[in-house]
Amino acid sequence: MARYTHFDGISSKVNGFAVGAQGSEVSICSQAGVLAQAGEPLRAYTKKISIGFADGTTETDTGWDVPSNAVVLGVYVNVTTAEATGADKTIDVGTGGTSDDPNGFLDGVSVASTGLVKGTLANGAVTLGALLKIADGTTDVPEPNVSAAGDSVTWTPGSNDFAELAADIYFVYVLLS
Repeated sequence: MARYTHFDGISSKVNGFAVGAQGSEVSICSQAGVLAQAGEPLRAYTKKISIGFADGTTETDTGWDVPSNAVVLGVYVNVTTAEATGADKTIDVGTGGTSDDPNGFLDGVSVASTGLVKGTLANGAVTLGALLKIADGTTDVPEPNVSAAGDSVTWTPGSNDFAELAADIYFVYVLLS
């Protein structure tokens, strides 16, 4: 398969932005701004997974598997009831299965207050898991994940004494054909 790393311009043949030699263009963005793969619109999906302190005190399978051919763009936690009792008021979100990385998406994100939580690469407070970043020399940079497709999604409380937590994990991903 040829790889194109240039922009040929707008093609009237594909009715939007395209890459590739004239006559064999592949649409990457329609005139309406819709991203595409081989001329077919890409759709972003969001999966909401509800979790709570009653789910368990160790790594727990959420019952949802990352779909085959999925590219995970981001993972977020919306804390609706903050954890007040637990000694370590953090959670990990990761995978079982082939990649088997229990903190691969989020690593120690705080659930001590309500609201939306994301992983970060901030110095001293890195909470973005290894499945969503790559080392670029000595610096980590965000990167979408393709290795977890087909694996189960898990979450783990920071300590085994959670008593209040209620939250939703959100996965944002696209499916490639």
